[in-house]
Amino acid sequence: MKRSAAILGPTPPFVRWAIRFDCPLRELSESDLPDMTFRQLRGLRELSHGIRQRRVVQGICIHPELNESVDTAKGFFVEEICEVFGGLEHVETCCHRCHANACQRSASTAQPSDTSIWAGCYGWLPARFEEIDYIQEVQAALDEQGIQLTLDDGNRVTPSWYGLWQIHRWQGARLKHLEQILNALMKRLSATTTPDQNLLELSAAVKQCLDYDLQLETDLIPAGHSDGVHWRIESHCPTCLKEMAVDQTTCLACGRKVNPLPSVKRKVLGQRPYNLLHRLIGSKQTDQLLALQHSKPRENN
Repeated sequence: MKRSAAILGPTPPFVRWAIRFDCPLRELSESDLPDMTFRQLRGLRELSHGIRQRRVVQGICIHPELNESVDTAKGFFVEEICEVFGGLEHVETCCHRCHANACQRSASTAQPSDTSIWAGCYGWLPARFEEIDYIQEVQAALDEQGIQLTLDDGNRVTPSWYGLWQIHRWQGARLKHLEQILNALMKRLSATTTPDQNLLELSAAVKQCLDYDLQLETDLIPAGHSDGVHWRIESHCPTCLKEMAVDQTTCLACGRKVNPLPSVKRKVLGQRPYNLLHRLIGSKQTDQLLALQHSKPRENN
């Protein structure tokens, strides 16, 4: 689920996650930590990817989908992102060896690099990746491994995906259980799919939390639909968040008799921190900048 481009059409359920860690670059919210962390740090994350992929030219980070049209090319000023956090050197010092930097761990395992990923303490896992439906695959992985998912109240939810994410704070034994489930899922998928970076990052986050006795926090976001301007979250069960028709009285996943929560319309997140380059620096300088970027080698990591 790219955050550097507007999403169009149906949006699957997805899990947002963040590692709770005392850090000078962000504020720790007592509730909704994954969303708050994303909103506070996404500019830093985008910049670190831009540096690793050699997309920074003359103090401007250019959008990963390089568009050579002066009217539509996007980017942002590096200084505007970093000055809020105390500058590049301070950010690097905070993030490079941070115990909560799960995305750095995941990236270093896949493809070592001399440059760091910043703000690697949050992420998301959409329930679909290419042709893979994680809602089905999680259930199949649990069945194959003989893992039974039972909630604190003894309730069973089918598919288990909707029961799993009713837990919002993971630490200790619960975290080990989540690691077991993710390992079973990746074992099942290893022979059939290209690695999903979002899944690898969540797995790395679990390992970081276990290694350093940290807490992982997750939120499940229901299915929805985006038209590029508005994002509508469909009506859903207030307990397990599975989609429900407005006239349903019983959730088909958790079996509870409930009144579904109505659909909610929100503004899409947009492409921040990216903006149209010609609005930032003018058409002539944008043309020159794109020519410089086009002549540079690109990195994929």
